[in-house]
Amino acid sequence: MGNVPEGICDISNLQVLDIASNKFNGTIPKCFGNFYSMKDPEQKKHSFPLRYYSGSYVSYVTVMIFIGREMEYSTNLNLVCSIDLSDNDLTGEIPEGLTRLSNLQILNLSMNYLEGNIPEGIGRLQELVLLDMSRNKLSSPIPWSLSSIPRLVHLNLSYNNLSGKIPTGSQLQTLLDPSTYEGNPQLCGPPLLIECSSEKTTQEHVPVYFHEKGNAKPDVLWIALGVVTGFIMGFWGVCGTLLLKKTWRHAYFRYFDEMKERMFMFVIVKTTHIQRRLGSS
Repeated sequence: MGNVPEGICDISNLQVLDIASNKFNGTIPKCFGNFYSMKDPEQKKHSFPLRYYSGSYVSYVTVMIFIGREMEYSTNLNLVCSIDLSDNDLTGEIPEGLTRLSNLQILNLSMNYLEGNIPEGIGRLQELVLLDMSRNKLSSPIPWSLSSIPRLVHLNLSYNNLSGKIPTGSQLQTLLDPSTYEGNPQLCGPPLLIECSSEKTTQEHVPVYFHEKGNAKPDVLWIALGVVTGFIMGFWGVCGTLLLKKTWRHAYFRYFDEMKERMFMFVIVKTTHIQRRLGSS
């Protein structure tokens, strides 16, 4: 019971954090994105013993993969990075800081009451093998960056409020189990049998900040801005110069007077020529 203690963040060389099924409530501490050993690029070269949250050193680690399935690591423990916060009463949004843990291989946030979006930066977790966010209250579309995680082999986003088209990508194409996404009635696209309408597909590729401002299209806004800017610069580039330079202004109007006289003479000559031809005939 109670909140997740932020003192966990002070544990040096923490690589496996397992506080599942403890009835913790409150939000996920933002400091969880600061675990040095889970984001240090040099961590994989180290050979220190695995540090578990209990404070003791262990010779193996058992990790829950969905309900009723487990993975056991007994070799290369110094390379294992895992966070399991499943089956608690955690609320609020998933901290964006978790996406900075570039060495993280297992992230299990299932069976909580987490809300908001899946962080856009989830694709930065390039070492991720297992991702379970099932049975929460997550909403909005699934970030397309999720499809760029090359080692992802276990994914569960079932029973949330996710919507829109399921991202496609080289790795996600191998995860063809529809149960991965079940319980999200507003999701569409393979491996589900629900087809996406053209309207849903189009909206997926429009940045969120344009939706918030009346669905204005960025291309139209930039074109309009360019036209207005060009008109202002062209108008004042000519008229402003004529107003400031007296000699240029006189030359400009003299040029148009000469053009007017030339056009007048041209019309007179052509008219006379036509009249002579008509008279001779």
